[in-house]
Amino acid sequence: MKRDLGQMTTIVLGGICGVFALIAVLQSLGVGSGYRLLSDESSELDADLMKPMQQVAFNLPDFSQYIEISQRPLFNNDRKPRPIENKDASQVASDAPPPVPLDATLLGVLIDPDHQVAILRVNTSSAVIRVRQGMPLPDDLAGWTLQELSPRKAVFDGGPQQGSAELKLDMSKTPTGAPMPPPAAVPPPGQPGVAQQAQPQPMPADEAARQAEVQRIIEQRRAQMRAEAEKMNQQQGKQ
Repeated sequence: MKRDLGQMTTIVLGGICGVFALIAVLQSLGVGSGYRLLSDESSELDADLMKPMQQVAFNLPDFSQYIEISQRPLFNNDRKPRPIENKDASQVASDAPPPVPLDATLLGVLIDPDHQVAILRVNTSSAVIRVRQGMPLPDDLAGWTLQELSPRKAVFDGGPQQGSAELKLDMSKTPTGAPMPPPAAVPPPGQPGVAQQAQPQPMPADEAARQAEVQRIIEQRRAQMRAEAEKMNQQQGKQ
């Protein structure tokens, strides 16, 4: 075992000595001696390199040289221009939806510092809707917008085709209070009987619905104002 280790060490040392001997032979032959250090003095640059660059003005070619680009569009498969179709005014008018008349009735108006609401009934469907000022009507009457609102009327804008329309509140049908009971009918003298009172005429269904809707909106607004007042009182109490 020791003998093998000694032989291995001898071989390694012999190889190292051979490498150093090879380097010494190469140096004796002049290998690696053909270089020299540059001097510290700065050399002058070439005179041609010191000349300033010439400024060449660039001008766009004439536009006539780009006509082929417009004649052969890049994004068309056949590189041919598509013809421009000019629609007549009659065809454009036919494509537009027909104007819808404002077929509605003004049932009531609610105006306060925060809200301005008009209560309408659509005559075609008998649906009751509420619209704020500046908002368009729903469904089929979407082309109309509530433009102006006053205690007795509402003005709607239908665009350039339909113009403006005005709905007034019919005050003759608006109930002002509870009706007075009619006087009792007095029977003729000499005919016994009990005095019969005339029955009041029933209120139309649309008037009753309008009155109920207005009353509901008023109660809703009162409840909202009470809630806001209670909230403000609670905040002041915490402070």
